[in-house]
Amino acid sequence: MNTRYSGAAALEKHGFTTGFGQNVIAAKGNYASSGGVNDGIAVKWDAPPLLTAAGFNPRYEVYRKAHDKTVWDKITSVDVPLYVDAPPERGVAYEYLIGISNQDDGGTASSQPKDSARFIDFCRAQKDDRNRAQMLGYMLDMVKMEIVSRDEQKEGGSFAELVRWYSAGIKTSASSDNNWGIDGYTVYVMNRNIDDGWHEIADISSFPNQTNQSVMVTNKDGLLKVLRDYKHFFKVRSYVVKDDGEKIYCPDPPYTYSYRWGSDAYLMETDYVKWGARQISPEEFIKITSLYLADGLQKVNGNAWNTGSFGRSANASGNYGSSGKVEASSDFFVTSWNFIFSNFKTDLQTRAGDRMTFITINGELWAGSGATNQYPQRYGDSGYFDIKGPADTPALYTGRMKIGNPDDLYWDKGTVYVYYPAGAELQTISFTGENTALPYRGQGNERYQQDAWR
Repeated sequence: MNTRYSGAAALEKHGFTTGFGQNVIAAKGNYASSGGVNDGIAVKWDAPPLLTAAGFNPRYEVYRKAHDKTVWDKITSVDVPLYVDAPPERGVAYEYLIGISNQDDGGTASSQPKDSARFIDFCRAQKDDRNRAQMLGYMLDMVKMEIVSRDEQKEGGSFAELVRWYSAGIKTSASSDNNWGIDGYTVYVMNRNIDDGWHEIADISSFPNQTNQSVMVTNKDGLLKVLRDYKHFFKVRSYVVKDDGEKIYCPDPPYTYSYRWGSDAYLMETDYVKWGARQISPEEFIKITSLYLADGLQKVNGNAWNTGSFGRSANASGNYGSSGKVEASSDFFVTSWNFIFSNFKTDLQTRAGDRMTFITINGELWAGSGATNQYPQRYGDSGYFDIKGPADTPALYTGRMKIGNPDDLYWDKGTVYVYYPAGAELQTISFTGENTALPYRGQGNERYQQDAWR
């Protein structure tokens, strides 16, 4: 039997029942061989009924064409009515046609569906429940990020970060919708104050037809915590939803975290991962400052507060631009202390295991122990600290803070005076030493290294 047909007139008389693959359906971003990640286009079809009824064993020729091209390429031959394709480009719509050859005569001749304009038009007219051609398929591409905010943003009265990315719709002649072919976007954040993993922070299933998308995310679930680190890394993945409700995602963009600072800081971002920073409250500002003060006290005095009246000093530790020092001196009876922080910028380890720098402190702190070789019982006024945030977030983390006078800071009571953000009016805040990382008598050594302060 010769099944090579250049024109489809004979086939058209029988409703295309003999020479071409029928009811071609190509997967639209929802094929995943495993793991819920789109990794191919599954194309399936029906055998021509008359050939099947006659007992012939057909071989199928798979043709593919990009939506904006005119040439059909034969990409493979298969023995079953199913083929999983890996096209040249993700994010591009492709059309598929199926030709037939007869294995019983060696498959030397085959039908040519690509030569039948009427058959192609017929296939294009077969639509799914979203009015998309059944013969059209595509793979989801990775989502490119635009930018994440590093200034003060608010959502519903809470400090937030604005995450922006480029729309990742499929390129197709069928629509000008920038989000065509996808059902949603999932936004993920990596926060080294938590761990080294990615956490879902937002899911967007309704979006405008524009070239970029955005969402405001807050610290509602603690995912935007600021403590030892201020950078929050974001990525976005598009998805389609299968009939059973399962989400099939675009590939996870490759990313290896490596802490960089100064002129190399830009290397922490890629086209698919960007970082942002959240504004903090005055209370958070106090806690962060206390954490770095505590590290300075530990460096200069260790676990034994018996330096005597002559004083000593210790340098900030670490790399990544660490600088400055802390000087300590006591009264004659070693019952009170004065600490001077000079351009003190030290690195601290996060829960993810990184060491990184954050704020720079200048100023003095007074501590009263009331007994020789004891941790302090209270902290008091030696003037305002000047706290300077990182250069890459100039609108955030810079302010002034003073402890006490009146009301020293005890474990269970006290007052802190704050100008934060920089330029804001003075705020008087009731605070307790328990809510700081500072060392207190009877409360254990190195509280600032406890997990709650990481």
